[in-house]
Amino acid sequence: MVDIATGETTVPEQTANEKRASKAGKVGGVARAKALTPAQRAEIATIAASTRWKKGD
Repeated sequence: MVDIATGETTVPEQTANEKRASKAGKVGGVARAKALTPAQRAEIATIAASTRWKKGD
């Protein structure tokens, strides 16, 4: 981090595929949220939370 801040090291440029994937991911998440009902989003969030906490077992 310090090297980047001082300019001693450069951050590698993203490839065309990486740029496209990043843009698609940002757009896709918004579109998915609009398509799901609040109940569906809550169900997905509940499953995700239980999976995260289950990993310690």
